[in-house]
Amino acid sequence: VVDFGMQHGLSQDQAFNAAVETMMGASQMLKNGQYPDELIAEVRSPNGTTQRGLSIMDDTHFDANMNQVLEGTYQRAIELSQEELT
Repeated sequence: VVDFGMQHGLSQDQAFNAAVETMMGASQMLKNGQYPDELIAEVRSPNGTTQRGLSIMDDTHFDANMNQVLEGTYQRAIELSQEELT
């Protein structure tokens, strides 16, 4: 994300801060009890930027990739905990 911002004219600090603030804002909304689908419904407009991003995430199988990452880390955590027991 920082690299993307820098490629589009932001300094490293600006890109880093923008990424952090974006994540903090989203996490605060989630912490306040809004589910992702609700948040998306609030900001998505037909043919807008959010819709474009979501379409790309669908096209690149983002959810499946994230599930593979989570499964891999989960399995490794199990392996590590079993190694500790021996």
